[in-house]
Amino acid sequence: RNAGTLGGNIASAAPTNDSLPVLAALEATLIIAGPGGARREVPVSHLLAGMEMLRPGELIGFVRVPLLHAPQVFLKATGRTGPGRATASVALV
Repeated sequence: RNAGTLGGNIASAAPTNDSLPVLAALEATLIIAGPGGARREVPVSHLLAGMEMLRPGELIGFVRVPLLHAPQVFLKATGRTGPGRATASVALV
């Protein structure tokens, strides 16, 4: 109840969430569960670009992140030291 989740960060699609650029760069996909057991797979990048949205009654069931054998880096800039909302985030693969 008082804890953040990866699914919640993705569903809110707030640009300040640190996980979103990383998941998009890694070409992660969401397995979305809907009413009556319906499922669909959506790339995280489509959700962030507004191309796909969660529909009423749907929830994020799984986040599928492919295993990549490549160098990866995540950089974050904030306006203060310690935890903070990112001024800019970049994820590269």
